[in-house]
Amino acid sequence: MNICDWYLFNGVCNVISFQRFIRPRVLGEPCDEAAVASAMPQARAVFKDCRGCSVADHILPGRA
Repeated sequence: MNICDWYLFNGVCNVISFQRFIRPRVLGEPCDEAAVASAMPQARAVFKDCRGCSVADHILPGRA
């Protein structure tokens, strides 16, 4: 959960979602693709770190 809160949301989702959805649809401005591209390395790192993680592993260890 903390990985998602601190790294995925703060460093990635707020940038990408703002650029891809809020700016064009709400503000009527074009997406800043450079901002999206700069967030992608962190997104890939977070997804790599989360790969294989399961909530069930923490709630019911050994019973995923």
